[in-house]
Parts: sequence; structure tokens; C-alpha cells
Amino acid sequence: MNDLNPNVKSLLENQGLLEDKYNFFFIKKTIMEEKEEKLDEGEEEEEQEENLDWKRSKIKCTRDLEKNTKNLVRALLESEHDFLIVKQLRESPNTNYTELIKNLKSLRVIMLKKLGTAMEEEKNHSLLLKALKTRISDKEEEKEKHKKQFENLRQIKEQKSQEQIDQINKLKA
Repeated sequence: MNDLNPNVKSLLENQGLLEDKYNFFFIKKTIMEEKEEKLDEGEEEEEQEENLDWKRSKIKCTRDLEKNTKNLVRALLESEHDFLIVKQLRESPNTNYTELIKNLKSLRVIMLKKLGTAMEEEKNHSLLLKALKTRISDKEEEKEKHKKQFENLRQIKEQKSQEQIDQINKLKA
């Protein structure tokens, strides 16, 4: 990196800064679009001015990024030595950076497993709850059915006992 031409080095630094700034505008774009949808025609002049300033800044950033990219490409085409250095930087990424990416991927996998497990547990709980509710309702229906059968049997028994009492009274008389 130290072997780079100072001009190319400054262009690379500017490129990184401009790309970060451009990414910020890209993220903020969605926020501004949502904000514009929510605002009605009676929006205040300050908000209109803020939107215009933001759009101007975004356009300027885009132009600066394009200009810097063109200058960087020209500078790299002029100097094969600088081009090879930049190409080598791209081929051999920083070990800390690759370790960070690896750790972030591992963390992502862990979080997805946790979320997946939580969702599966919630799904299982809801299925179990649903099964228990249907089982309870079935048992209540069965209980009502048995109550009706019991009442019918009791009535039949009362009728038979009444008939026997009547027969006994007839025989006594």
C-alpha cells in the first residue's frame, strides 16, 4: 500500500469515503420515500426544503463518485505498478476482515438456529394447545352424552319401580 502513487492512494481513499456516503444516501432514500408518502400536500416549507437539500446532496455525491471512479480508473490504467498493487490487495483480503466475516456468518447461523428453535417450539405449543382444546371439547360432549344416558336410565328405572309398586298395590287390593 505504501508503494502506491500518492495520487492513486488519495483517489482510493476518496473512493472509499464516497462509497460510504453514497451507501448512506441509498439507505436514507427509503426513509425519505416513506416520509414523502406519509406527508400530504400541506407539508411545511422546512420539510420541502430539507427534501430538496437531501436530493441535491445525493446528486452531488453520485456525481463525485462517478468522477472519482473515472479518475481512479485512468490513474490505474496509466500505472501498471499501481494497478498490480491494487489487484493484489483485492486478491489477498485483510485477515482481520475475513475473520470478522467468518464470525458474523457464525453468529448469523446461531441466531437463525435460535429463531428457528423458538419458532418450532411456538408452533409445537400452538399445535399441542389446539389438540388439547379439541380433546377437552370431545370429553365435554362425551360427558353430556353420558349424563343424558344416565337420566334416561334413571327415568326407566323409576318407571319400572312405579309399575312394580302399582302391580303390588293391585295384588294387595
